[in-house]
Amino acid sequence: MENNTGKYFKYAIGEIILVVIGILIAVNVNNWNNDIIANKQAILYKKQLKKDLQLDSTYINSYLGYINESEKKWQSLKKRITDSQATLDTIIKIDKEEFNYFVRIFNGFNNNTFNTIGTSGKWDVFTDEFVYDITSFYNFQEKSYNLINQEIQSNFLNNLYSHGKAYPHEQPFAMLGKGPANAFLWENLDKQSYLVSFNGVTTTQATYFRLTKQQLLILKRRIHQILDTHFSENK
Repeated sequence: MENNTGKYFKYAIGEIILVVIGILIAVNVNNWNNDIIANKQAILYKKQLKKDLQLDSTYINSYLGYINESEKKWQSLKKRITDSQATLDTIIKIDKEEFNYFVRIFNGFNNNTFNTIGTSGKWDVFTDEFVYDITSFYNFQEKSYNLINQEIQSNFLNNLYSHGKAYPHEQPFAMLGKGPANAFLWENLDKQSYLVSFNGVTTTQATYFRLTKQQLLILKRRIHQILDTHFSENK
């Protein structure tokens, strides 16, 4: 009887050990599968992030080209306006016929993948170093975008609105863009007030170009750093 009890006890212990081993194997297999899934997610997200960053770099280069050309034209007109032979009529002619007051709207960046990762809470599939670098970059990118579109550009547009309201140009959307009333305004303008307004709007446009260019050059450099550090072929 005692021998049978001992056999049953050993058998039960063996069964328990087998169950424990089975559970451990299942847990390890599950962890292994989760690691594979996480690795696949990380690879997919990184491909999408890399594409977004490359698109941003291309767009930044395009916008920088636009700014450079605009600055050249701005400087050329400034040279004529500040020439010793320039008169008020010279400035008015440039103002009404040559100066381009319109700026190309900055459309922003491709941050959908970054936002998707943040919303889904999938940052744990990446290394801590990668998460820190990429979040730091996108936070800086957001601040730059806000600076460009809310502070710099709005400042220029406010001056443009004020100048256009006081000294209407021949534009389809200007009610007094032409005709006797327009001629009356230009013939009876206060010279000092006009020059202050003209200087304000042209200077804030130049400031928009300069500060936007500054921000975009920093972003361009940081994009290249991110790509070289985390998205090179051997990463």
